[in-house]
Amino acid sequence: MRHTTILKLAVLLSLLLPVSVSATAVQLTGSLMDAASNPISGTLTLQLPVANAVDTSTNKAVSPRFVTFPLTNGTLPAFATVVPNDVIQPAGTYYVVVAYDRSGAQVYSSNWVIPSSPSTFNMGQAIPTSIVTTNISYLTPIVASGNNNFTGSNTFSMPIVSTVSTGTAPFSIASTTPVANLTLSSATQVPAISLGSSGNGGVTGTLPITNGGTGATSTSQDYVFAGPTSGAGAPSFRALAAGDIPSLPASQITSGQLAIAQGGTGAATTSQNYVFAGPTSGSGAPSFRALASGDIPNNAANTSGTAAAANGLNSATTTVSVSSATAPINGQVLTATSGTAATWQTPSGGGGTGEASLTWCNAAPSGYTGCVFGSAVEYTAQVYLTNSHTLKRIFVNLDTQAGACTTPFTVALYDDTAGSAVSTLDIPNNVSTVDSGSLSVAMTAGHRFSLHVTVTGVNCNSNTPRGWFSATYQ
Repeated sequence: MRHTTILKLAVLLSLLLPVSVSATAVQLTGSLMDAASNPISGTLTLQLPVANAVDTSTNKAVSPRFVTFPLTNGTLPAFATVVPNDVIQPAGTYYVVVAYDRSGAQVYSSNWVIPSSPSTFNMGQAIPTSIVTTNISYLTPIVASGNNNFTGSNTFSMPIVSTVSTGTAPFSIASTTPVANLTLSSATQVPAISLGSSGNGGVTGTLPITNGGTGATSTSQDYVFAGPTSGAGAPSFRALAAGDIPSLPASQITSGQLAIAQGGTGAATTSQNYVFAGPTSGSGAPSFRALASGDIPNNAANTSGTAAAANGLNSATTTVSVSSATAPINGQVLTATSGTAATWQTPSGGGGTGEASLTWCNAAPSGYTGCVFGSAVEYTAQVYLTNSHTLKRIFVNLDTQAGACTTPFTVALYDDTAGSAVSTLDIPNNVSTVDSGSLSVAMTAGHRFSLHVTVTGVNCNSNTPRGWFSATYQ
């Protein structure tokens, strides 16, 4: 009710006391918002901070009392005009501006310097003015370049800026009684406190942990300021715990040596040919040292220099003496001559590599001088080879030569397991023997092999060949 009455009186006074038509006046326009960017509805008051101001456009005094205008959704009525500061004497004046909402609570305050041009002043774009003018004789008792004494309770609505040299205290408090408490309603009220090189001056005491400090000016050796070792809680000075150290890769350890007691070698270098090993007897910490004979298992033989000549072969049950009267020659093998002796001997049969053959018709049927090469069939029993072998040759001997065949007969060594020929040999017309020459064709271990006539001659008339053929392998 009280605020409504004041608002009505303000409107009435504004209507009864308009700015003179001959005076210079600026209309207040724009929209005024609160800190939450909401349009303010209530009242707006403006007041000069000097009691003896003069409007030079009318040569009349300007009242130091505040003038009040109603605010509706952030805007003022059209009659909201004031005398601009640049026509007021003394120079350097400004308006102290305060806005109240409809409950009477202050929601905005600032200092405005309102110029005479343009003829309107946009409140929404008003830039707050710091009080730094050199012409402040009207702000008694404050002077720009002298000493000022403050008595009673003083409120500063703008930041206090210190321009003294670094290291000089910006304020001096004569009283030796310390300030009992300093309460900040917001952390943004003091954005930073910088201590100069001369120390902390008159700052004493310790900032408690609950207010963002450490609560101490000294602590035990090697203690750190850290949170609890488990769970959440207030920090304190304490020794580091294992949980404080994160897992680090080995690449982060770039200096020092890991001690033997911690699983390292305890050294970065060692002597040439030394090894890191346990003691040569008993048990104990390992170290870098030369190899000892006990480090090498079964070290009965000579392990340095040229190997000594051996006159015998040792087995688990006996020693066989080897005669060294003559050196062995190519193809000889060490052959036992008794239970305890052996000599180098050439194997019976002259040595070399064994050969075998598969032969078809090695005995002609009764009344014939050879077997007839008929249609393509298997001509021998199969042979199974456990190990791998090599086909070396195919040979054909004919008692009756082939003649006039337009397509020759073809014989082969056949891999019956794989179902394919290992190698083939054609029988031309009018020859008695056919030789493949030297061959080297693999015969797969575990396969079955036989001799085949794989192609029957064509247009041979009565000159069908008779004879036999074989395949030799190693």
